[in-house]
Amino acid sequence: MRIVNSPDADPVGRTLRQYFEPQDYSALLMYLSIEEQKLGTLFVRTEGKDRYSEEHARLLALLKEPISHAVSNTLNQEESRKLKDLREDDNRYLHRELFRAFGDQIVGSDYGLKGVMEMVRLLK
Repeated sequence: MRIVNSPDADPVGRTLRQYFEPQDYSALLMYLSIEEQKLGTLFVRTEGKDRYSEEHARLLALLKEPISHAVSNTLNQEESRKLKDLREDDNRYLHRELFRAFGDQIVGSDYGLKGVMEMVRLLK
């Protein structure tokens, strides 16, 4: 947890100041992690200097674990979605390649499966 009540006097505060208007602000930074795995940083900001106290930091720290788990779950879901999309792309590619290699011929469609194939054609 880091309290930044004067961005001019804090190296992190000076770095972040360029992204905010007005540039006089106070902030609480909470580093999110689960079992040594860094997830990110929660940045809480308000206008004006000297707005946050140790009590504010203590209260926000109570939320570290639930917020870290929520961020972790969101990252895991995003990774799962990307893997699912990749798997679907691979399946489409394989289907195209199989169709290109073997075409749409069904063995037995002119003999033992002729009746079934005629019914399928009628459903189209």
